[in-house]
Amino acid sequence: MAAAAAWKVVVRQQVEEAAGRCDGARGHLAGAHGQLDHAHRVAFALARAWSHRAEGMVAEASDDLAASASLARAALLVALRGGAAHGPEAAAPPLSVNDVPDEGLRAALAQLEEAADAAGNACGFACVCRGHLVGALRLLDHPPPLPGGMDGEVTVKVRDARQDLIDARRCAQKSADLLNAALAALVL
Repeated sequence: MAAAAAWKVVVRQQVEEAAGRCDGARGHLAGAHGQLDHAHRVAFALARAWSHRAEGMVAEASDDLAASASLARAALLVALRGGAAHGPEAAAPPLSVNDVPDEGLRAALAQLEEAADAAGNACGFACVCRGHLVGALRLLDHPPPLPGGMDGEVTVKVRDARQDLIDARRCAQKSADLLNAALAALVL
């Protein structure tokens, strides 16, 4: 019986850690959003410092989001294998969430799967945001005044970075909500 319950402890720990990493990412993304709001409103000479700080925060968020997605996927796999290790269908573990016979566990694992996808999507948006910020920073490395047209390119890159950041925040929030719902449902 202890072996049957061990997987449940592992799953809860991994989901709790995934939720914690997702919350950390949300904090970094919110901080980066504030930095970009300032970068958007200041002179180009000052925008570099704001954009640089935002890029560092997005890098931290990206790491946390990747870890959150990986932890959620690992918890899902452990639950699929562990949850199948008991009952009359114990001969073969379920291949997907839809194959889990227990309705409550199946619903929680579906939330966990969706949370992992949302964290992965948030990570993707964060990476693209970083790309835009790095591009803006390279242009801002040029000594002032910027050559003709480059100020417009910086503005476009910062604007695109802000939009990707908004999308990353939306996906990270969705992931956090789903992780917390799955955690509440996984009172195993």
